[in-house]
Amino acid sequence: MIDSPSNFHESSPVAAELSVYSGGQRRLVVPLVSAVEVGRQRRTESVPFYYNDQNSIPRLIVADRFETQISRSHVTVSPLPGGEILLQNTSRNCRITVDPGRELLPGKTCFVRGVARLHMQHVTIVIEPTEVTERMISLGTPRPLSQSSSQVFDRGSGDQRTSLVATLGSSFDAEQGDQLMMWLRTIAKLFYSASTNPRFLEDALHAIDDVIGLEIAMIWSRVDSDWQLTCSLSRGDIQTSPADFATEFDENIRAELANDFAQVLDRIGRWRQTVLYHSAPIAVEPPSKSPHHAIVASPIINPQTRVVGALMGLRRGGQPRRDRSELITRLEASLVELIASGIRFDWIAPAEESVQSKTD
Repeated sequence: MIDSPSNFHESSPVAAELSVYSGGQRRLVVPLVSAVEVGRQRRTESVPFYYNDQNSIPRLIVADRFETQISRSHVTVSPLPGGEILLQNTSRNCRITVDPGRELLPGKTCFVRGVARLHMQHVTIVIEPTEVTERMISLGTPRPLSQSSSQVFDRGSGDQRTSLVATLGSSFDAEQGDQLMMWLRTIAKLFYSASTNPRFLEDALHAIDDVIGLEIAMIWSRVDSDWQLTCSLSRGDIQTSPADFATEFDENIRAELANDFAQVLDRIGRWRQTVLYHSAPIAVEPPSKSPHHAIVASPIINPQTRVVGALMGLRRGGQPRRDRSELITRLEASLVELIASGIRFDWIAPAEESVQSKTD
């Protein structure tokens, strides 16, 4: 997936702080403005806890050279545009635990956003943004199904290193496997019914609810550059009236959400890419680092590569277990994109397509 060239919110890495904790105390705090290598002391280096920024890649020494359970080069932490942090386990045989309980195996990488905690034996690394602003990123362009619900797939490479098991490894437990299968069954059932199901759009919204659990799911239609809300799902109820949909929100945030919806839909119409947007935190005391709300939307594209609609989801912060900097993850956004790729364009804008077929 390729980021859009108009990602004005991600022109430079977001400033962050990297703190080192050991024995229940914070031992060191350094600014995270470029990649930092974290590991144990080498023979010629100072004793921990020490930060050396004289090398091409700064080093953070968090253990002495006799603590072999921490590698000399254990993890590289790199801030990226858009507020993400890239974690690379550069150890040959030592794992890293990334809260909440995810294991990063040797040689593997992962992306985190917002506050992140890494555990290496007795050492905990805490990465925390120093400022939080709104951010909008484009993730990729879905490949739409044709009217006959068929799709041409690229041939695989046959490389076992890219398989599901090789990628997830031992960090993927049985409960997560059951959850993944539930997601796949829900999406497969939805795709199977695409050509015959008169309630397909409603089922697509329910799939968003079942798989991702977004607060509100919406389907929008687009003719020329005008967007109209086709239907929405909130609290298990399908609504087809924009007026009824508006009553879901308090008057004081209705205009803000409408503006954010318009920004996201405009980005989709111009770039034909899935968009993930996080608003800035609201001004409260004490200050919050959780966004006020997040929006994910993926385009519905016809065979002429025109955007004829969008599948959108909303999740708001300030609710139990949602006080986090990433209200909607990239994985959840990718699942929305996957479901959007199975929505037939002629369910969204049949009138427009019939006119185009006569004039093309």
